[in-house]
Amino acid sequence: MVSWLFLSLASRSHDLAYEELGWAGTGLGPVENAGLLPWFTASAFLHSVIVQERRGMLKVWNVSLVIVTFS
Repeated sequence: MVSWLFLSLASRSHDLAYEELGWAGTGLGPVENAGLLPWFTASAFLHSVIVQERRGMLKVWNVSLVIVTFS
């Protein structure tokens, strides 16, 4: 949860970088898109961990999501 929180905060604090790179305000810059990919997989992991705790399912899927998020 802590790493997901820091990733969420970092993706929101990109305004200064966009002014430097000329992507200001568009939300389509390569920095933001590259940062969103691990955020999506980390969010999917957090949701599927809830299913794993309640039903005991998705163990292999959760390991796969952790590997994809880290890489």
